[in-house]
Amino acid sequence: MDMQFVETQTPLEFLPSWLEDHKKNQPREPLAMVVSTVSSEGHPSSRILLLKELHKDHLIFFTNYMGQKGQELEATPYVALNFYFEHDYRQVRIEGTCEKTSRAISEKYWSTRPRESQLSQWSSQQSQPVADRTQLE
Repeated sequence: MDMQFVETQTPLEFLPSWLEDHKKNQPREPLAMVVSTVSSEGHPSSRILLLKELHKDHLIFFTNYMGQKGQELEATPYVALNFYFEHDYRQVRIEGTCEKTSRAISEKYWSTRPRESQLSQWSSQQSQPVADRTQLE
């Protein structure tokens, strides 16, 4: 038997309703997603980040420009996102290119972060080891 898949919706068309359903069943981090990038040497890397905004034609998430994920996106802007909805036994994978948001959007997001999170960001560079507790304090 021949099978043919006909896509009727793009992921960005049904993702909002799936995320709303997921928030009811996963209250802790309902907007968590796996973000996969590739280094300039072609090595894949994945990390869980939080979706911050969902628009009709794009998604917004934040990562430190100087961290591994930010550096990989700078060198190779291709990204794959994966949302897993455990309770509903479904997932959404989105692939595309990534670009930096405006400075105004980044600063607006920064201002919403808890103070402890801001201090943690200032005290150490993401993805870089800290020598000891004294340096961190």
